[in-house]
Amino acid sequence: MAAKARTSAIRIVKPQVVRVPAAPKKKGHRRHHSASGSGSEKHRAGAIGASLVLGLLDKQGTTFPTVPMLGRAGSLALACYFLRKKNPMLNHAATGFASIAAYQFGRSGSISGESVVGESTEGHATV
Repeated sequence: MAAKARTSAIRIVKPQVVRVPAAPKKKGHRRHHSASGSGSEKHRAGAIGASLVLGLLDKQGTTFPTVPMLGRAGSLALACYFLRKKNPMLNHAATGFASIAAYQFGRSGSISGESVVGESTEGHATV
């Protein structure tokens, strides 16, 4: 019998890839803004503008629909709050109107411009 020829297989050794996690990225220095930055100036200007508008409306004696229990300043604050997406300055004006309404409520227990059925219409109604 004839002997079989031996065949040998060649093994190819594949290198193993070892993945090392990347080093964490360095955080950049964050800049600190002072309280008197331009953002607060815009906010202050919007709030002052709101008080100017309300003063002019009161001086001229104009009337507009108000939300019960909120009065004129509170109604304007609510309107500016809902319209703030159309103009960012309205967000600042809403703060001003809300501040005026809070001041009026704290001073007299009522908000100016609110009228309640059965009460005198002297411009103030108790809440």
